[in-house]
Amino acid sequence: MAWDELIEARWTHAKKYGGLFVFGTPTAPVDLRSAVAAAIGRTTDCLPAPARSSFDSSFGFQGMRKWATSLTDPRDRRGWPKLFAEPDARRTALASVVSGLADDGAARRLYAAFLDEAADLLTEPALADIADTYRTLGDRWIAFVDLAGAPEATPADLAERLPELADAEQTAALS
Repeated sequence: MAWDELIEARWTHAKKYGGLFVFGTPTAPVDLRSAVAAAIGRTTDCLPAPARSSFDSSFGFQGMRKWATSLTDPRDRRGWPKLFAEPDARRTALASVVSGLADDGAARRLYAAFLDEAADLLTEPALADIADTYRTLGDRWIAFVDLAGAPEATPADLAERLPELADAEQTAALS
C-alpha cells in the first residue's frame, strides 16, 4: 500500500478512532503559544462531552458518574455486580483499576506540570492556580487508587468517592 493510500485508509485527522498524525520536522514555524492554548481548549472541551457518541458516555465527567452507578447497580447487565459477581473476578477488576489509574494520579500531576509551563509561556498566572488544583486532584486519584488496591476494598467503596471526584474534575476543567 502506498503512503497516500495508507493515510486515506486511516481517515487522516478523523475526529474519532483513526486519525493518523505524521511527526517530523515542521514545514513552517510552529506558533507554540497558539498550539498550547489550543491543547488546553481541546482538553477542556472533551471532558464535558468527549465526542458526543453513545460509546463516549464512558469518558469525561459523565463517564465517571456512569462508572459510579455501574459499580453497584445490580440491575445493570454490564454493571460490576453482574460482571464481577465472584470475589476473584471482583479482585481482578479492582486490580485493573489500580493498574489503569496508578500513573501519576491518573495523569493529573502531569497535566498540572503542563499547565505550569503553559502559565509561563502564555503569561497567564491563573493557569498556575489551575495547575495547583490538578495537583490536588492527582492526590485524590492516588488515594482512590490506594483504596482500590486495598484488600478489603469493594466496588461500593469506589462508587462512594467517584461522584465527588467527578464534581471536582468538572469544577477544575471549567475554571
